Parts: sequence; C-alpha cells; structure tokens
Amino acid sequence: MVVKLSDIGSTILLEIDKFKINDNRVFSKCEYHNPIGSRKDRTFLHIVNILDKEGKIRSGMTDECKEQIRSSSAEIYETPKELFLNGVVSVTKNYTKSGDNSD
Repeated sequence: MVVKLSDIGSTILLEIDKFKINDNRVFSKCEYHNPIGSRKDRTFLHIVNILDKEGKIRSGMTDECKEQIRSSSAEIYETPKELFLNGVVSVTKNYTKSGDNSD
C-alpha cells in the first residue's frame, strides 16, 4: 500500500446513532483507517519531516539505512516495515508494536 503523507490527519469518524448522551451525538474515531494503521500517525509525520530536513532520509535510500531508522524509532511509534520518502510512505501490515497504549 502506498500512502501520501498528506493523508495523515484525516481519520474517519462514524456516528453511533444507537447512543445519545445528554442529547449529544456520539462518534467513533476509526484509527485503524489511518495511513500507517496507527493512532500515532502525526508523530510519524513529525519524525519523517525532521529526518528529511536533517538530510537523514531521502529518496533512493538503501535498505540498511531504512532499517537503522526503523530500529531507532521503534520505541516511539508503530513502525511500518518499508519506508520511502519521495512524497509517499510505502507501508505493509507488519508493524513493530510500541507496547504501550498511551497517546
């Protein structure tokens, strides 16, 4: 799957019309629809932008360089298996879990 970085921040909201709390509408935020499948997509985008600005990542990087980025960032967010930065992120469903449930 190839995802544009501009897709981050557009999480789908679904109205749950079976529930009303004090006459307020209730919505569910579908984090699993986020581009990299994580509730931490904005963190991922921020990290990608910093690494790009510092020249640490670029289009055409070797797999070894990408692996170093993934292993150093795995504790911060759920890391996609493949990372390309020519305006898109290429993602698979194989993630390294961060182990915590906090945002």
